[in-house]
Amino acid sequence: MSKEATFFCFRYFEVKKQGDLFESNLPSLMQRVIDECRKAKIEVLSADGKRSGLIFVKELDKNLVLLKQYKQTNVTVQKFNSSEEDIVPVEDDSLPFVFVIVSLGNQQMIAFQKKTTVFRDAQAAKSAFLRILKQHFDDPNITLSIDEISIEKRFWAIVDRAEKIYSMKLKLRSPNLFGGAFEIHSFLEAINEETNNDSVILELESESGDLTIEEEDYGDALAYIDAGGGSWEITCQNDSSQKRERIKSTSDVSSFTIPTPEETPKLLEDGEMIASELTAIDRVSRPLEGN
Repeated sequence: MSKEATFFCFRYFEVKKQGDLFESNLPSLMQRVIDECRKAKIEVLSADGKRSGLIFVKELDKNLVLLKQYKQTNVTVQKFNSSEEDIVPVEDDSLPFVFVIVSLGNQQMIAFQKKTTVFRDAQAAKSAFLRILKQHFDDPNITLSIDEISIEKRFWAIVDRAEKIYSMKLKLRSPNLFGGAFEIHSFLEAINEETNNDSVILELESESGDLTIEEEDYGDALAYIDAGGGSWEITCQNDSSQKRERIKSTSDVSSFTIPTPEETPKLLEDGEMIASELTAIDRVSRPLEGN
């Protein structure tokens, strides 16, 4: 009997601080994570002493790596106690995990397996992954962010059916990807070179709900975000509701589902199929400028 595995897709960005002291020829942070995982597991402790970490599983394809991301949970199991001649509850450690797919090189994608028994949702898995990296690789010269690859054109579908729009917030990551695929790339790159910023935030508000948002003006920025270059948030009201609704790009992440064998050690044997699924969701990655 076979089953399926669903993966939620994100884009990771690495922003390097400007300055002569930073060695620009160092491997990317994500590459360093993978290289270290190949040698031994990466494990950190939370404030309450619980373990979490990353384990290298296999290389699926060129620049495509499979990891396990685990976290310690305390479970109560029923065990036989010989001294009491009875079955009694005993606290025991468990290390549940999800599979994580990392696409290195110019694609810079990361996909987290959906398994609500481990992490309640994709956001929780992403946050836990970032905490591991922050504790283990505390590099002041690099800021690593992970953002959702959103469902394409969802923002504009929301705008089209909105009767009133009260606010829009766009967060655009400083680029190290996409090359000339987006017009806004050069603008974001110039700001980063001048200020060493990690992101740019654009906010528009209208207390009366009369905000006008045209795709001609903001389409390129939204496409950049949908490709994993940031996040968006909109507060609006549609015809069927009298209440304001705040909708975020983080609530609807692109995903793919693949058939997997029942035996988990054989999970994800087909690297070419996984690479194809990632490419279909990617849509816009381009070689980095200068490469």
